[in-house]
Order: sequence, then structure tokens, then C-alpha cells
Amino acid sequence: MASAARGQPPWSLFQFLRSRPHLDDVLAEAIRLHLICIDTCAPRPNGTVDAAGKSFFVPFSYVHYEIADSTQLKKLLGPGAHAIVRLSSANSSVRGALIAASSYPPIMTGLDVDAVQAGEAYSLSVSPAATLMGANNLTILYGDEDLKAGSSVIGDESHLRMFRWDETEKSWTYVGGFVDTIRNEVTSSITDPGTYALFTTTSAEGVEEKPVGTLPYRFELSQNYPNPFNPTTVIRYQVAAACEVRLGVFDLLGREVAVLVSERKAPGSYEATLDVSGLSSGIYFYRMTAGYFTQTRKMAVIK
Repeated sequence: MASAARGQPPWSLFQFLRSRPHLDDVLAEAIRLHLICIDTCAPRPNGTVDAAGKSFFVPFSYVHYEIADSTQLKKLLGPGAHAIVRLSSANSSVRGALIAASSYPPIMTGLDVDAVQAGEAYSLSVSPAATLMGANNLTILYGDEDLKAGSSVIGDESHLRMFRWDETEKSWTYVGGFVDTIRNEVTSSITDPGTYALFTTTSAEGVEEKPVGTLPYRFELSQNYPNPFNPTTVIRYQVAAACEVRLGVFDLLGREVAVLVSERKAPGSYEATLDVSGLSSGIYFYRMTAGYFTQTRKMAVIK
């Protein structure tokens, strides 16, 4: 397991508090010394500034990993385990990783006018600084309360997608991702370190165009058809890279009642037929797991 250090970060927070005239000098000095200490052994969080050059990502907590072996990159947990970074072993040159979290309200440039943020924003940094290699994923968890204002629902979790802050354009850019409404998480492939966050978007569907070619460019689990159904339905799914694939069916109690796929699959598009002759009417869930990718969908059996 990678060596991890946790704490309250000094970087942007130090600059933020330092501008406050009532800040106690002793506290300011303590933060400054913490900055010096951390700076000697950890990558810094990515700078996130708006068009006016002011930082809006204020990290309130962080986890720093010292990487001695590339196998440690398989699963790096962010603060509170509310973010999960999975890096390919192809990033063998990485010797340090830092995941910082911020609940400080971000600016909304580049988003829909009615966009709602869910979960915290996260900054991923690696040392030495480099573009990520291979297949990498980031999962951000959120709470149902993030999409509510009192008793009113202000955002649809099925429309949550991941965005990355573009330092050049000074704007959030669409990354995409897959929403698991059972686990309350969004997972997306990432190609670079940076600052990521979840926002609702009314243009989630059709934003990404599938490249021309016979092989899928991403993992995907489609909605079964027909739905509702009895006694059979077809589930289509895509595999972007050769890996072990499992497709299971679960009841409302979380019990696995059927396994449709459990084998290694080559890249391609597939379909599986589910026969529920032995199951009773009701709501069921089917979940696809392929490498680091997981997606769950709901279906209804009516007899």
C-alpha cells in the first residue's frame, strides 16, 4: 500500500487566510511552517484561478502518497475516501501523488446556467509533473442532499457529469462519466492531473461523439430493452479494452440473483439476454464491472 499522509493543506488556504486582517500571527506562522514541510516531499495542488487571476480552489484537506511501486497506483483514496483515483501502471515514473479536496464554492464559468454542484471539488497532482499514461479513472462521491435546497430538489443526479477546470480557457470543460445512482458516485476516464468536480448538465446526452471505427472507445452499459419486460430482455454493453467483465442482476435487497457474464472479454460491443422466468415481479438492478469501470441500471419485471 502507498504511504499516505493526511492533513489540512497550507497552499491556497494559507494565501486565503493570510489576506484576512484578523488572522492570528501564530496561526499564520504555523500554516507557513506546514507549507515549508509539505513542500519538500509532496507535489503541490494544481493552481485553479479565474479570469481575474484569483484562486477559487481552497483545499481544506488532502492526502499525499509516496509511491515506491507502480502497483500502488491502482487505488488512491482522496480525503474521507470521497474520491478514488485509479492510475495505470504505465505511470511508473510517478513517485508522489496528492489529492486535495475543497468545499469552497467554485465559479460556474463554462457550465449551464442552472448547473448544480454535487460533492466536493478535487485537485489531483503527481510528482514529477507529467501527463498521465494508459487508462486512468477518477471517481467522485456525492450525497443526495447536495442536490436539494431544504425539501426542494434542485438537481437531477442522472444528469451529473464530471468537469475539469481548463487553466487556459479559465472555464470548466466537459469530461463526462458514468453515474451510479445506487452508490452515489460518478466515474470518468481522465488523461491529465488537474481540478475536477461534478455538476448537473442539461446537455449530458450527445455531448461526446463516438469516434468512427468498429471498436468502442469507452466502456458503457446500455438500458435493457424492452423495459418493463416479461420474460426476456436484452442488455447491450461495450468493452473498450481487454479485461475481466462481470454482469450481474440484483434484487432490491442487494442479493445477486443472476450472473449473465463472468469472463475476460476483448474490446467490442456485446449483448446478453436475461430470462426472468424464475423471478417474481418487481424492480431489479443490473451491474457491469469491467476493470475499474462500474455502472448500474434499473429494470422492471412485470408478470
